[in-house]
Amino acid sequence: MNPSRRRSWAPWLLLLLWLPATTLAAHLDVVPGQPFPNLEFPSLLDPTDYERLGLDRAEGPVRLTDIPGPYLAIEFFNKSCRPCQSQVREMETYYQGLLAAGAGTPAIRVLAVAVGNQPEYLPKYRLKRGMTYPIAADPEFEQWRRLGEPGRTPFTVFLRREGDGWVLNSYHFGIQGRDRLAENAAAMLAGREAPVDGLDVPPSADRDEEMPISPEALESLAEVLFERVGGRKLPVEALDMGVHGIVYRTRIPLSGRRLYARAATRAPVCEVCHAVEFMFVFDDVGVVLTFEPIQVTKYGNAFWNEEDLEHFTNRLRGRRIDDLKFDSEVDTVTSATMTSALIYDEVRRTRALLERLRDR
Repeated sequence: MNPSRRRSWAPWLLLLLWLPATTLAAHLDVVPGQPFPNLEFPSLLDPTDYERLGLDRAEGPVRLTDIPGPYLAIEFFNKSCRPCQSQVREMETYYQGLLAAGAGTPAIRVLAVAVGNQPEYLPKYRLKRGMTYPIAADPEFEQWRRLGEPGRTPFTVFLRREGDGWVLNSYHFGIQGRDRLAENAAAMLAGREAPVDGLDVPPSADRDEEMPISPEALESLAEVLFERVGGRKLPVEALDMGVHGIVYRTRIPLSGRRLYARAATRAPVCEVCHAVEFMFVFDDVGVVLTFEPIQVTKYGNAFWNEEDLEHFTNRLRGRRIDDLKFDSEVDTVTSATMTSALIYDEVRRTRALLERLRDR
């Protein structure tokens, strides 16, 4: 939290001092041997990417089941993720080896998926990193969520064709060198599921998504934020919204305007980053009114400073939840692009919740 704002709710600060520098465990909704979700993308990054995937067109949407061939490797990355920058070099070397061995037609096709990145900013990244294998963008984390939000990149999966779909053969979190890529590929080509080692994080149904501060502290924070917006102390009502957790509500006298405060937590999209935890206030028409970090970090897992918070809050405040699009060129906090994108995405996901709140 920024220092000047800490003073506004100092009586509750002691409840936050035990806040751990946590990351949320990875979670994958599919295990080796099970069908892999048929991910779909509006387009690939470049017309030549279609040809590289064996498609007989140069534009249009792509589903995984459209991609021909018996084997497919997918590398999930984020262009702001430092380990991903190392991973794409390894994958590029491996991909060139596949092309050479297959005389231009690789035995295993390769696709990169940019999680949380806008497609317009990827060509420069591709050129800088020397990536020649096909790329698709997932700017709003939609396809990432279909996997169960695995939690961190780089994340590499090897798939084998079964019938009209794909089956997960193996997966790996973190940097996977060209030799390990080759080992996973060899296992798949030999009809074996690659063994899981210490660098792989198995699917887990018990990912800890609870806010790492007490419910009492959260309610106190909501009270402070409501006062900041309404200009006076306002009563706080806690609403249990099921899978969306507790949402706090108040009403401004005279105008009758309803305000809501929601605390949110998101797993990082980088293996070396912390989880993202924050609270924001919005009204009954879905306009964001203020934002308060609980644990938000930038490069090196350093906490945001006053200038970071002011910039980000000014960009977010006054915008509608149902029309919120993240632009990394103007909306991000310096060296905190992934954190900023996750916050925007989580705020945007409040759209469905807002309808339920209006009915309460």
